[in-house]
Amino acid sequence: MNVVVLVKSIPDPNGDVELGDDYLVDRGGEGTLDPGDEYAVEAALQLADATGGEVTVVSMGPPGAIAAIRRAL
Repeated sequence: MNVVVLVKSIPDPNGDVELGDDYLVDRGGEGTLDPGDEYAVEAALQLADATGGEVTVVSMGPPGAIAAIRRAL
């Protein structure tokens, strides 16, 4: 079974959140994997391991979102 996991890059929860001129969170820097997504990645790995499949991680966001994908891998 091939499993696709959607993950989200969020600003570092231990860092300071900065707002941009539009009063939205500035996501220009390095992000991190949403902690809740780690459970989904683990469940997908267990399913793929039990069935001989593979896991694909998908995310969308600014260029810093690559850090979340690396963490998931």
